Amino acid sequence: MMRKAVFLLIPVAAAGLGALALHRNGTLPPAALFSPAAAQPSGVPGLVMPTEVGMNVGGLEYFTGEWAFNDLVVNAAHISYADPKGGWKDPEGYISLDVNGYPTNAPEGLTTPVILQGGPIRLRSGTYNCSVSDGWSTSAFGDWKMKGLGKRFTMVVDQGPAKAGVSLILTANRKNASLTSLSCRPEGAGSSDLFNPDFLEETKAYKVLRFMDWMRTNNIPKQTWATRSTPAALTQGGSKGVALEYMVELANKQGADPWFSMPFDADTEYYANFATYVRDHLDPKLKAYVEFSNEVWNDAFGQSKLATERGRELYPNVDTTTANDYYYADRVRDLMAVWSKVFAGQEKRLVRVLANQAAWADRADRTLAHKDTWKSVDVVAIAPYFSTNPYTLPGTGAARVDATFKRAPEIVIEAIGNAINAKKVANKYKLPMVAYEAGPSFVGYQKEISDDMLAVNRDPRMYDLYSTFLKRWQSEVGGLLVLYASASTPGAGGQYGHQEYTGQPLSEAPKARAVRNFIAQLKK
Repeated sequence: MMRKAVFLLIPVAAAGLGALALHRNGTLPPAALFSPAAAQPSGVPGLVMPTEVGMNVGGLEYFTGEWAFNDLVVNAAHISYADPKGGWKDPEGYISLDVNGYPTNAPEGLTTPVILQGGPIRLRSGTYNCSVSDGWSTSAFGDWKMKGLGKRFTMVVDQGPAKAGVSLILTANRKNASLTSLSCRPEGAGSSDLFNPDFLEETKAYKVLRFMDWMRTNNIPKQTWATRSTPAALTQGGSKGVALEYMVELANKQGADPWFSMPFDADTEYYANFATYVRDHLDPKLKAYVEFSNEVWNDAFGQSKLATERGRELYPNVDTTTANDYYYADRVRDLMAVWSKVFAGQEKRLVRVLANQAAWADRADRTLAHKDTWKSVDVVAIAPYFSTNPYTLPGTGAARVDATFKRAPEIVIEAIGNAINAKKVANKYKLPMVAYEAGPSFVGYQKEISDDMLAVNRDPRMYDLYSTFLKRWQSEVGGLLVLYASASTPGAGGQYGHQEYTGQPLSEAPKARAVRNFIAQLKK
């Protein structure tokens, strides 16, 4: 995700604010983002390699727009507890769940709502064939109608978007009831059809699929191999993320190189087992990108705070930023040593990534140089989003939207300039540079600005702005450009999804349309 962190206080009299909150995590972009002169390159470094386009797949939650798995339960089901006193609560302390997230040993009469879809998401209208294990009765809640009773029933969704969401209400009809199976699949989908065909269609053109959100990489506790997500889980939209088996299966099916953002806190066994599964099951024609965590430099995230804290213990005589960079470099070398050992003799199937902020080329230089970390990686990755400071835009509503597009030339200049400057550092170490995330970053946290930035994302003029960025990347920067993200529902922090929901018509999605057309011309 777009998560840039520089903590600067920039007076903005017009907005009446002491600090700008431009990005979805509430942190600020680097000052260079607002200064075209600071982002101007002194010359294009190195060769401009052919452009390849990848995509970050959208996170799976019942309230977001990505619908990757055919089965609605597998995709993003969320278990709740129906309090007899009123309201739905988190199940912890009320419902016993087994290791795979299924309710177990439930007392007779216990009611468990299972949310399949909520919020402003469009669930495809039609008929869904559902089933539930013995010991439970089912009723409908939300914008759907139920046909049939017992273990097998039909869910009919005849309106969209569903305003009240779609939930199953499960009630234990015997003592010590345990849920062992639950499924809701579109009518006509075969039992072996794992992925939603719309999702497959929308991701088939990408050279690389980055799984950072599927892996729940940010702010996660210590991970162990024994407790990882598996295909046996009730849902792949749970706190453990998507099973490795499914990520590899998707990569193989799409013929796309997978990009794994490994947990910040995990032991050697976890990393080695993960790498071994990828080596043994990924199509040999594909490459595996491996990255340590995500944006460890960005102290909006827990992993960054931990890196700084641990770095200060190891390197007490340097400033906090340097300590963070040094600790990150140390962990990158450790992780890559594990993967390199697993892939010994098959090194060409592995791409080892070191990531850095697009506008902080000096930090990338320091991290690569620290204990010769550059020798342990194959590429340097950045996130060259293009955006502008919405608090400096005149007017509100349509006037602010118009002002955003009037700034289009300098917006693209800044992003491409940052990418070229970052490329210089990578070339210093004879490494290629790629983008782990990129795309439009028009966001705002105050409702008024948030609404206007959402309008910018939806505006037909976004097609031309985005197309200009993509073409300039192709002609001036080159190489792999992994965009963010495939589908996600608009929120208070803006709209990063290229589509707002899986299956959205391209006529309504100018960002997705610009990318599809750009990829099409690359193939000519």
